[in-house]
Amino acid sequence: MRLASTRWTIALAVAVVLAVLTLWHGQRMRLLEACSARGGLWNGTTSKCIPIPGPPVLQRDLRRT
Repeated sequence: MRLASTRWTIALAVAVVLAVLTLWHGQRMRLLEACSARGGLWNGTTSKCIPIPGPPVLQRDLRRT
């Protein structure tokens, strides 16, 4: 009887962890979609939406060596 109750406790704990991870994933996907809709770029390391950097400005060096 004790083993069955331990199994149910473990199963419940795993189900709770999976539910929390599923909710967290959904929240992250909503943040990513909102960032993309605003024209931003999602930076995963900082978990922030940053503006898309413009193209680099190329300049010619008119000095001759």
